[in-house]
Formats: sequence, structure tokens, C-alpha cells
Amino acid sequence: MHSPRVRVFFFGGPEGVAKKATEVLNQERLGMTGSGAIFPGFGNLNDMLAPAVLAEINECHADMLVVALGAKRGQAWIQGAKNELNATVVTHLGAVVNFVAGSVARAPVWVQRFGMEWLWRIYQEPKLFERYFNDGKAYIRILARHILPLRKAQRNLDRKQAHDKPSECQLESGVDQLTMRLKGALTKETLPLLRDRLKEIFDRPPSAVELDLSDCTYLDAASLGQIMLLFKVQRSRHQTLRICNTSADLQHLFELHAAGYLLEL
Repeated sequence: MHSPRVRVFFFGGPEGVAKKATEVLNQERLGMTGSGAIFPGFGNLNDMLAPAVLAEINECHADMLVVALGAKRGQAWIQGAKNELNATVVTHLGAVVNFVAGSVARAPVWVQRFGMEWLWRIYQEPKLFERYFNDGKAYIRILARHILPLRKAQRNLDRKQAHDKPSECQLESGVDQLTMRLKGALTKETLPLLRDRLKEIFDRPPSAVELDLSDCTYLDAASLGQIMLLFKVQRSRHQTLRICNTSADLQHLFELHAAGYLLEL
């Protein structure tokens, strides 16, 4: 018994390319089938978000909607349309429409193996140079300001084995708030413990929460992600989250993870 083929809808791309991509999918013996295509032109974003346009997409009952409107416009369209779309997967894969239609050739396999497909795309579409150049500058900034310093912090943790203090997550009930005290180095090994404490908070009636980091020596990305989740839940409950007693090293870790806003609450 054959598995059902994934129904793909193409939205965007150069004129005629999305339709051609649909035809190609329907001619190939693949696990996908083209359910429809729309070329919305290059006009106003609001026109592309018109109810009639979204209804036409939904009527095709696509499992996957591939958007190709250019990076910024495509993301903006997805954000504006996501609550009205029925497709299980909505993604922006601009070049995919061209690749499927055959209007732009993929790089040779040896170029792909060397990770140089971006250079091949610039060769075929010179207008991409500026975008890739700006993306490269942004990547270097992120590498220098976040990734490398975080790697250094992790190496320092491994070297010191910052387990001077046992790692703990304690939850205390106060008169009008809950206080969670984090102690030692919070890493992936202690993540289950942190999650258990957060579950306790979420299972209780809404209340203000104070996060005391006076005895905390390190927070990795996963632990900070849990604190971000706590912030999101507190905000949805119309309650406050206050983070106190953070050392300079911890404040630096928050900033490196782009989570400095949590310290300003």
C-alpha cells in the first residue's frame, strides 16, 4: 500500500515558475504532488493577504505551502497569513520554486560537497551578491559577539568544572510570591530538575515569581530557554517575573544569549 503523496502549493516566484514547478511535481514519480500555484505579482503586501487569495490557497488543501516572495516580504506575508492558512507546513523557500521548475540549475554535486553552493547561486544570479554579503557580515558579528564568547565560557566551565557548589533548584512559597533559587552551574545535566520546579510553578495558581541567582555560577542555553519560557507563561498569566542577585558573569551570559531583556523586568 502506497503512502499518500504530500500536496505542495507554490506561492510566488517569477511569473509562470510556480505553475511550472507544480507541473513538474505532477509529472515526477515522487512523494509529492503539486496542488496549485499562484503568481501574486510584485505589488502591495496587503493585496497578497486578501481573503480571496488565502481562500484560493486553502481550497487546494495543501499539506505544504512553499512561499517565494523574497526573504523579508515572504516572512512578513507568512506572519500576516499564518492564522488563516490550513496548510500543515508553511515555509519560505524562495529558490526551491526555481529549482523544481528547472528555471535555475542546482550547483554541481562537487560544489555542494565543498559548501560553495552560495557562490554558484551568485554566479547564476548576480543580484544575490549584496544579500549574501550582508548576511555574511551579520554572521561574522554574531560569531564574534556571541558564539565565540559563549564557547569560551563553556571551556572555562569545563576547565573549572564550576561545580564548586552543588547544582540545585529550590522553590519557596512566600506571602504574595514564589521564589525559585538556582544554585551552582545549571547545564543540560540539571535541566530535568529545573523543569520539575517550573512545572510546580505552572501547576499553582498564578502568582508573582522571583528568580534568585545569588548562588548560581553558570547558565547554559537550555536553562536560559527555560527561564524565557517562565517569562512567557508569567506574561500570559498577567504576573511578574523578577530576576535578582545576578553576578557580572551571569549578566554577561544573559547578554551573549540575547536574553538581557529578562534582567530589565
